[in-house]
Amino acid sequence: MECPECGKKLDSAAPVDGNVEKLPADGDIMVCVYCASVLAWKTNPQGPPRFERFDVETLDNSEREVVEAMRNLILTSNENGGKLVS
Repeated sequence: MECPECGKKLDSAAPVDGNVEKLPADGDIMVCVYCASVLAWKTNPQGPPRFERFDVETLDNSEREVVEAMRNLILTSNENGGKLVS
């Protein structure tokens, strides 16, 4: 699957809670590791699942803070040649 914003191939996902056994479910929110776009996982009965753009303004404050922190890490990393800096 590709990110609808940057077109990069997204072939894995990791849950924020660390439960690696959990598979993505319809409506789960993801952040593209390449462009930091916020996406929602959408199941598709006729084919493979897909990503759709997601509006972070629909999240409650605590969820929005987590998503924005993830986006900031990705954007900072991208600005520094892929290296995370503190």
